[in-house]
Amino acid sequence: MLQSTAEQTEEEAGVKEKNYSVAQNLFYIFHPVWKEKPHYMLMLIGEAVLSIGMMLMAAAVSAVAVSSLEKGNDVIVLIGSIMAFFICYGAGNVVYTFLKIRNSLIHIEMRLEWYVPELFLKCMGMSVEKSEQGAKTAG
Repeated sequence: MLQSTAEQTEEEAGVKEKNYSVAQNLFYIFHPVWKEKPHYMLMLIGEAVLSIGMMLMAAAVSAVAVSSLEKGNDVIVLIGSIMAFFICYGAGNVVYTFLKIRNSLIHIEMRLEWYVPELFLKCMGMSVEKSEQGAKTAG
């Protein structure tokens, strides 16, 4: 079987690609964030929980309306329960939107402060052969 010249050079140099698990990659990404901005991690969790909660609440409105009609409740009770859902949904949506915008701003800040300089330094320390090899495989 024929090997490409890049594979031959890697084997000759003894270079192996490192394989990392998803958990290791997440730890690598979020460890400095947890050390510097632990509130960001809590806001990410809050955004995820609210996202799921908003979907469940939107699905529950129809179930409550049907249940109220089956029980034979007054129209006032039906309208009141639907309005209560809409008020809770609106309040949750305001908080969710705030967290989503805030998290995206922090995410941009993290990329500019931590990851871009680290990537730049890694590229600057890379050998010419390795960078040319990467350019050939990418193109």
